[in-house]
Order: sequence, then structure tokens, then C-alpha cells
Amino acid sequence: MQSAFSRSVLALVVLFFAWPPSFLSAQEKADVDEDLVRRLEEAIEVVQVEFALCMLARTDAIRRDGEARTGSGVGVPPKPWSGFGKKMHTGIYIPDCTDVEQELRRLEDELAKARAGEARQTPETDPPEETEAETEAEAEVDAQEKPSKADARKAAIEASKIAASLAAAAAVAPSPLDRVLSLASAAMWYQAAILEEYANDPPRYDFEVISKFDAWKPHFEETNDPAVATMRDFALQNLFLADATGQLVKSMERRAFVSDIRKKYQATRLVRREFIEPRIRYEIMQVEAVAHNARACAEISKKLIAMRAQVNSVWADKAKDFEVDSEPEKQDEGRRDVAPYFYRRQKFEEQWKASRSRFQKSFNLHPSFMAKIMQVMEETTKHMTFPGKLPNEVLSREWQQVMQQSSERLAKLSKAYEKWAKALRDR
Repeated sequence: MQSAFSRSVLALVVLFFAWPPSFLSAQEKADVDEDLVRRLEEAIEVVQVEFALCMLARTDAIRRDGEARTGSGVGVPPKPWSGFGKKMHTGIYIPDCTDVEQELRRLEDELAKARAGEARQTPETDPPEETEAETEAEAEVDAQEKPSKADARKAAIEASKIAASLAAAAAVAPSPLDRVLSLASAAMWYQAAILEEYANDPPRYDFEVISKFDAWKPHFEETNDPAVATMRDFALQNLFLADATGQLVKSMERRAFVSDIRKKYQATRLVRREFIEPRIRYEIMQVEAVAHNARACAEISKKLIAMRAQVNSVWADKAKDFEVDSEPEKQDEGRRDVAPYFYRRQKFEEQWKASRSRFQKSFNLHPSFMAKIMQVMEETTKHMTFPGKLPNEVLSREWQQVMQQSSERLAKLSKAYEKWAKALRDR
């Protein structure tokens, strides 16, 4: 007779040999699934980032489109569009998140199968190897971007100083020079704000939108006053630089996002190639846009530097009209030639408000561009300060040096991006 112990051992042996395939298979699956689940979870996290940003951008765009329709009717006709989303009659781009959602759902289905032990393998995509030319070009871009942003911070400070001097002079200058000076001041303050954005640009999602600077023609009236003509042209070039810098900021932010997300998708080896390829195309377009906008900024900066002598000559010729006492609190409120500090500030605000519609019309500014300038000026006038004494030269040597350095750096940045675009196209 078998002892109880022997029977128990025999039962365990029979049990082991009766179920070995399913027992070992389950263990093997657990090992495979654990790795697969982890990798799928990581891939899903990357896609979720783009999906969340896309939905936020879509919600915000729908809101802005509704506000634009309520405030200004149907707006401008849409331009031809080849991206995933839709460009509305208001000119606002509304992203379509369908492709991101589909990829996210596909990966979630794969994850559910992996967790259930139903999937032991999943097709992998081999990311294209980065070429030596691409690596060198990207390194060159990184080497130029940080110094260029540092230059932008310095240029913003100089632009603010010039804007304050122009505003103080505009408050007491004879007509029509007073109006032109106030517009030039607004252009400089707006430029300073945009330069600060360039110095602190975070990535942005709307990588399907391509922004490239294109100079426009103003609607200037004829004038026989060389001072008015000079300051008006100076204001226009500053608006060009502000707009070009704004386009540069947007294209750099979009490039940063699409480059980062593309690399993360490829690193997972689980995101489909057909999902990644459109982002590679947009990455190339954004790199090309950065090169274009950086080159435009460099060229406009050179034009402004070339205007320095002429602008300073106007400033010197009209110096008596711009006098300001170095001790504002002791100024005589009734004397306009040495107007008190508070008088200048109040007068400038009045001039700006009275000149806004003329400003938009004569400089031929798009409503959205004008709205941004007005937003900057609304904040600026709340905290505006004027110099106690106006400078002998409104465009200083420090300004010239900063602009020269910035122009040279932007030209190098443009070439670096052009090199990168070629490397990406040749991959």
C-alpha cells in the first residue's frame, strides 16, 4: 500500500505532467507580455502628449473662430490648405486630431491584447538612421540658437529705450511729426515684445501651419516733409522686423515640437511608419521656414542699421522741439516747450489712441497684426516711463552694435537651418 505521502507526491507528478504545456506557456507569455506591455505603455504615453495638445488646440481654435465670426462677420476667405486640419473663413486653423486618435486607439488595442496574453509580438518600425550630415547640421543649429536668443534679449532692451524716447518726443513734437513719432514708438515697443518672445520660445503644437515673412506695401500719403518720411520709413522697417521675428518665433517653436515628437515616435519602434512620415515632411517645412525667416530678420536689421545716420539727423534737427527738463517735478505745468512728465505721458496716450486707425490704414496692417500691437500698447501705457533727459542720438552706438551682432548671428542661423533642411531632404 502506498503511504499518504507517496500518493500526494504521485498526484503532484501526474498534475505536473498533465498540464506542462499550459503552465510553461503561461510563464513564457508572462515574460514576453511584461516587456511588450511596458513598451506599448511608453509608446501610448508619447502619442497621448500629441493627442492632448491637439485637442486643446482644437478647442481653443473653435472658440477663437466663434469669437471672430461674432465680432467681424465671415472674415477673410480661406487659403488653399493641405494639412490635417481645416482653415476657416476667419483665417483660423482648426486642427483635426483624427489620425492621432486612431493611432492611440490602435496602440491601446495592442496593449489590451498584450495584457490578456493574446499578443506576444507586434510589428516594429525601424527608424531611419540619422546621417552624419544631419547630425552636423543639427549641432550647428544648436550652437547658433542660444547666442541668437541672447542677442534678442539685448535688442529688446535697446528697442524699449528707443521707444520711450520716441514717445517722449512725440508728446511735444509739431504736427504731423508728432503722430509719426508716436507710431514709430508703438512699432518699437511691439518689436521689443516680439524679441522677448523669441528669447523665450516654448514648443508649440500647430506644426502643420507654415509661417513665412513676406513684406507688404504700405498705403502712405504723399509728404514733402523729409523728417516725416524718414521716421515713417523707420517705423515701417521696425514693423517688418517685428513681423519677421514673430514668424521666426512661430516656425522655431513648431519645428522644436515636431522634431521632438518625431524622434520619440521613432524611438518606440511601435508607432506606424505611415503615421510618422507626415510629421517628417512637416519637420522639413518648418526647418525651411526658420531659415527663411531668420534670413529676413538679418536683412531687415541691416536696413535699419543703414538708416541710423538719417534718423539721428532728423532727431538732431528737431531737438529743440523735444526738450525735457531733467527734474520733472519742478517743471512748469503751463509751459509746453519743457512739458512736465505727466503732460507728456497723457499727451502720448491721447496721440496713440487718436492715431490707431490711421496707423493701421497707412501702414496697411492686417487686423490680427494690429490687434497684437494694440494689446502690447495697452499694457505698455500702464507702466510707461520716460527718460529724464532725451539722448543726443535716438539710435545709439550700443543699439547699432547689438543690431549688427544680431544680424550676423541670424544670417549664420539661417545658413545652419538651410544646411539642416538639405540633410533632412537627402535622408
